[in-house]
Amino acid sequence: VLTLSTAIDIQNKACACIICLTDRVPTVGERCIMSGYGYENAANTLPRDPIPLKWVNQTINQQNTATSGNCAVFQDTDGTETDVNNFM
Repeated sequence: VLTLSTAIDIQNKACACIICLTDRVPTVGERCIMSGYGYENAANTLPRDPIPLKWVNQTINQQNTATSGNCAVFQDTDGTETDVNNFM
């Protein structure tokens, strides 16, 4: 768990910076929080500008070791539109 001592003002920052965390393979059934930028719907359109940093809580379904070694396969793959109310 990473706990911040003060809030981060993302709107007034020039960029979102990275932090280094321990690299480990999640176990099947574990919940993971993923974050990043990208499309918000199956039509691959970007309805908002600027594009916000987003996050989603996913369940690990299986490990795909055949193609990449440590690439997790996630349970929520039905292509439904992302709930943008969950994002900053």
